[in-house]
Amino acid sequence: SNPLSELHPGLGRVDTDIVVEKPHASGFTSSMLHDHLAARGIDTVLLTGTSTSGCVRATAVEGAARHYRMLVVEE
Repeated sequence: SNPLSELHPGLGRVDTDIVVEKPHASGFTSSMLHDHLAARGIDTVLLTGTSTSGCVRATAVEGAARHYRMLVVEE
């Protein structure tokens, strides 16, 4: 796998976590993210990333357009 797309080991991932691969800047475009969130009744997303002006922004905008409460987390 591409090391640029690996999850940071400090995230504390557990086996029940769902990892959604995203082929576009927004995590919602052409992915299963909305389906996973909607199936679980989730309405708020805590969002972080390394490209705030790119992927984070695109995901925040699309999530807000889908009526999710999008919160960008620093550090």
